Amino acid sequence: MFIPPLGGVIIADFFIRHRGCYPALGEATVPRFNRQGLAAYAAGSLAALLIPGIPPVNGIVAAFLVYTCLVRLT
Repeated sequence: MFIPPLGGVIIADFFIRHRGCYPALGEATVPRFNRQGLAAYAAGSLAALLIPGIPPVNGIVAAFLVYTCLVRLT
C-alpha cells in the first residue's frame, strides 16, 4: 500500500509538471527535496489506507491528483 502512491507522483511529475519530456540529465537541476512530491506521496498513502476499494489504485490516483493540484497552485 505504500509503494504504489510513489508511482502516482512519478506519473504526475512526468505528464503534468514536465509535459511528457524530462530535461537532459546534464541540464537538469534537481532540488534536495520535492515538498510537493512528498506531500502527494503522504496523501496517497493515507488514501490507500483509509478509502475503501482497491488500496493500490486509490493510492496512485490520490497521489496523482494531489501532486497535480499542488503543482498547479505553486
